[in-house]
Amino acid sequence: MPFKNKIIYLSAFSFIWYIAFVHLLSNIVLVSKFVISQWIIYGAVALTYLIITYLLYLLLPKIKKWQIFLIALIPLGCLIITSAYSIGLNHQLYDVSFDGQAYHGEAIATLVEGWNPVYQISSKGFNEYADSSKQFVFLDAYPKMTWYHSTAIYDLTKNYRDIKFFDTAIIIPAGLLTYYVISRFNNLFSINQLADKKSLSKGSSRYHKFTKIALTALVVLNPIAINQATTSSVDGLIYYLLVMMFGLAVMIVNHCRLKQYDIEFKLNLVHFALLITVISNVKTAGLIYSIIFGFGFSLYILLTHLNKFKTILLTIGSGLLLAVTLFGYNPYITNIFSFNNPIYPVFDSKTDYFSVNTPINLRDKNNVEVFFYTLFSNNDDTEYSNFKLPFIINGSEFSEFKSPQPKKAGLGALFSGILILSFISAFSYIIQLYLDITRRTQAKVADSNKDKFKYLSFVVSYLFVCAMFVGSFIISKNSSSFRLIPHLWLLFVIQLWVGLNNRQLWSRYLTWVTIVLAVVNIGMMNVIYFSNQVQISNDYSQKLKDISTSGDYYKIYFGYSTGTRIILKENNVQYEYLRARDRDCNFTFKDYTINQNNETLICLNNGFDK
Repeated sequence: MPFKNKIIYLSAFSFIWYIAFVHLLSNIVLVSKFVISQWIIYGAVALTYLIITYLLYLLLPKIKKWQIFLIALIPLGCLIITSAYSIGLNHQLYDVSFDGQAYHGEAIATLVEGWNPVYQISSKGFNEYADSSKQFVFLDAYPKMTWYHSTAIYDLTKNYRDIKFFDTAIIIPAGLLTYYVISRFNNLFSINQLADKKSLSKGSSRYHKFTKIALTALVVLNPIAINQATTSSVDGLIYYLLVMMFGLAVMIVNHCRLKQYDIEFKLNLVHFALLITVISNVKTAGLIYSIIFGFGFSLYILLTHLNKFKTILLTIGSGLLLAVTLFGYNPYITNIFSFNNPIYPVFDSKTDYFSVNTPINLRDKNNVEVFFYTLFSNNDDTEYSNFKLPFIINGSEFSEFKSPQPKKAGLGALFSGILILSFISAFSYIIQLYLDITRRTQAKVADSNKDKFKYLSFVVSYLFVCAMFVGSFIISKNSSSFRLIPHLWLLFVIQLWVGLNNRQLWSRYLTWVTIVLAVVNIGMMNVIYFSNQVQISNDYSQKLKDISTSGDYYKIYFGYSTGTRIILKENNVQYEYLRARDRDCNFTFKDYTINQNNETLICLNNGFDK
C-alpha cells in the first residue's frame, strides 16, 4: 500500500476509532458513577491519536519514530476538521425530524440531567417528560452510542443544536474510503483483457479519475443520509458505516484472492470487527445488519477462500461479542433481563411500534410484497401506498421532499426508474462478457477456459452480493420506509460501478444517463429539504427570541418532543410542563411549530398557553 493510500485509509478509520473510544469511555464513566462530560471527547481524541500512531508504526516500519508521531497528526487533523465542520454546520440549524425531537432528544436531555443507564436501567420515573410521552421504552431498550457522544458535545458547547454530530462528520471518512476502494479494486470486475480502453478498468487516466469521483460522490450523496445530516436520526449514520463495512469486505477479498496475508490484511480484519461493534451500538437494526452482512460475508469466504473461513468467522464473532457485551451491555444484555429479548422492541411478538410506518393497504402483504409495492409508490405522506410509473413525478411528492423521515420510498421521486436502469447497465456488462467469452472459447483462444472460470466466479459473487442486500431489505415490513433501509442506495451505485466496465458504447451512455438522472433526483430532494429547513430554523430562532424576551410565563404541552425543553432553558424561557392532552391550547400560538412533519402532534411551541 503506497504511503498516500495508508494516510487516506487511516484518516477514514480515525473517525471509527474516535466514536468507539467515546462509547467505551462513556461506559467507564457511568460505571464509575460519574456523569458524561466534555472530557470524554478529549480522552477519545488522545486515544485515537495514540492508536493511529501505533498503526503507522506497524505500516511504516522504516520510518523513524519521531516522524511517525508527526505523520499521525494528518489523520488526527482530518478527524478534528470533520468534527469542526459538522458542529459548525449543525450550529446553524434546528432538528426538525420527529425522531430527533422525540426519543433521541429525550434520551440526550435525560442524560444531560444526570440519568445513569448503568445503574438506572429503566428511565421510567427519572423525570415526568419521558413517562408522560411513553418514551422510556425506547430510552431503555435502544443502543446509546450517539446519545453518549451528543451528551458530551452538549457539555462542551452548551448548545442543543450542536448535538447533531455524526451524520455530517462521517461523510468525509466514508467518502475517503469509498474513493480508495474504487481506485484500487475496480479490477475485481474486469475479466482479463475483455474490457477495452474506454472502460472503467482500462480507461484513460482523466476519464478514469472523473468516473471514480462521480461514483464516490453518488455513494456519499445518498438522499436520506444527506437530509438526515442535520438531525439526530441515525439511519444516515448506519448507511455510511455500512458503506465502510462493504469497502473493507472488498479489500479483504482482494487480499484473499492475491494470498497477501500481511499486516494490512490483519489491520482490515481488526477494523471490520470494530465496525461491527460500532454499527451494532448505533441502532438495533445495526446489529441485525451486522449479522446478515457479517455471516453472509463469511459464507462467501467459505465458498471461495476456505483457508481463511475460520479467520473471517472469528473476526465477525469477535465484533459481535464486543458489540453486545463490553460496548452494548446496555441495551442488549439488560434487554434480556427486562424484556426477555435482546433486540426489544424491534422484533417482539408482544409489541407493534412500527406498523405506523407501513401503509394501510400493505399491512396484509408479506415483506417481499411490501418492499416492491413501495418501490413503485408515490413518495408522499399519505397513509396508503399509491402506485406510480417510473420517472413520473406527482405534485404531492414535492411536499414530502421537505421531510427527513419520509414514510414511503424516500430515496427520491425518480429512484424506481434509475434503479431499473442501473440493473440494465449491470446485466448488459454480464451479458457482454458472456458473449465475448463464448466467442473466445469457440475460437480456442488461449486462457479462454481461465476467463470462463473468472466469469462464473464474478457472476456468482455479484448475485451473492445482491441477494444479501435484498435479504436485508425484506427482513422487516419496515422496508416500506426506505429511510430504514438506506443502503438500498448503495446497491444502486454498485450496479453503476459494474456497468461502467462495459465496453459497449450504448451501455456506458445508459450508465451515464442514469448517473445524471440520479444527480437530478438528489438535487430536487436536497434543494427543497434544506431550503425548507433553513427557513424553519430562521423562523424558529426569531420566535424563540420573541418568547424569551417577552418576560411571559408559559404552560407548554410538548407532545413527543419533550427533549426540546433544553432549547427553552438555553433561551431562558419560563414555562410549566402542561400534561393535559388539549392539542389546541391557544390559537395565538398555533403556528409555532418546529416539527413540520407530523401535524397531529403539538410539539415544542405549538401548544403555548399564557
